[in-house]
Amino acid sequence: SGRLSHSVAKFAIGQKVRTIYGDGAVTLFVGSKGRYRVKLPYGTAFLGPTAILHAIPSKDTPFVRRDGTMVRDTDDATKTEGPYLIRSSQVLFATRRIYLFLRLHLKLCNMLADLRAICDGSTSLDPATRYTVPPGEEPNQDFSERLDFTGMMAVLKGAISKKCDLKTFETFGRKISKDQVHVIASLPKLVERCAEALFSLAKEDALFYLYDYCQYREVNPAIVREHCFSMAPDADFRVQFDGKLSA
Repeated sequence: SGRLSHSVAKFAIGQKVRTIYGDGAVTLFVGSKGRYRVKLPYGTAFLGPTAILHAIPSKDTPFVRRDGTMVRDTDDATKTEGPYLIRSSQVLFATRRIYLFLRLHLKLCNMLADLRAICDGSTSLDPATRYTVPPGEEPNQDFSERLDFTGMMAVLKGAISKKCDLKTFETFGRKISKDQVHVIASLPKLVERCAEALFSLAKEDALFYLYDYCQYREVNPAIVREHCFSMAPDADFRVQFDGKLSA
C-alpha cells in the first residue's frame, strides 16, 4: 500500500534520491500503489520504497521529515550566518540510545575488520586434521571447518542462533588464533548488545528526524543543536565526522 511508516519516509516531489538503479529525482508518488516515479539519467522508473536507498542531501533545497513525509525545509537551521563547520565535517546531535548504538556498532565493525586481517594472514591448521582415525571408526565431529574469516562468521552465526554454545565457539576461536581468542569469544555477546541497542533506538523513533536536520554541511552547529533539542530534549551527545581524518 502507499501507507509508509516513519522509518520509511514518503519522499517529496523534486527530492533527489539514491536508488538501486542510480541517482535520480522523485517526480510523482502513486499513493494507491505505494510507488514512486523517479527520473533517472537514462530514463524513468516506477520504484517501491525498498528500491530507494536514501535521499541525497542538498543544502540549496533541504528536505526534512514531518509526520512521515519529506517536505521542503523552510526553517533557518541551514540558512543562518556563521560560524559554520568546515565542509569536510558533519555533526549529529544524538540521544543516549543513538550514541550507545553507534559506539557498539563501531566497536563491532573494528573488531571484525581486525579479525579479518588476522584470519586472512593466518596459517592455522586444526590439530584434529592430523589425527589418524582407526579403521572402522568414524570421526565424531566435522574436521573440515574453515579456519578463516568466512568460517568464523559461519560459526558466529550458529552461536548467535543458539545452534552451538559459547564454549564451542571459543574452542573454534582458539584454533584460529590463540592470541585473539578472547576477542573472538566476545563476538556473540557484542552482537546481542548491538541488536538490543538497535531495538531500543527503533522504539525511541528519534534518529531519522535528527538526521534530517544534521545531514547538511557548512551549517551553524549551535542552531542545529537547538533544533535537535526541540525534537529530542536529550539529544545532548555530539557525534562529529571529519572527512579529512578518515581519508
